[in-house]
Amino acid sequence: AAAAVQAHDLGLQVNAGHGLNVANVPQLLAFVPHLVELNIGHSLISRAVFTGLKEAVREMLGVMAGYRNR
Repeated sequence: AAAAVQAHDLGLQVNAGHGLNVANVPQLLAFVPHLVELNIGHSLISRAVFTGLKEAVREMLGVMAGYRNR
C-alpha cells in the first residue's frame, strides 16, 4: 500500500498482477489505493475452464465492484 501511494505521488500508474483471483482481489482492493489496472487474464481463463467465460468474468466484476481508484 505504501509503495502504491509513493508511486502515485510520483506520477506513476499503479497496476497489480500475478496470482490475482476472485479470492484475493477483494483484499487487495481494500488495502491498496490508486490501482489503475489489474492483470487478471490467467485467473479468468483458468476459472472459465470450470464455470465458462461469461460466469468467470461476472464473478471477477462482482469482486471488483465498488473500487473507485482511491
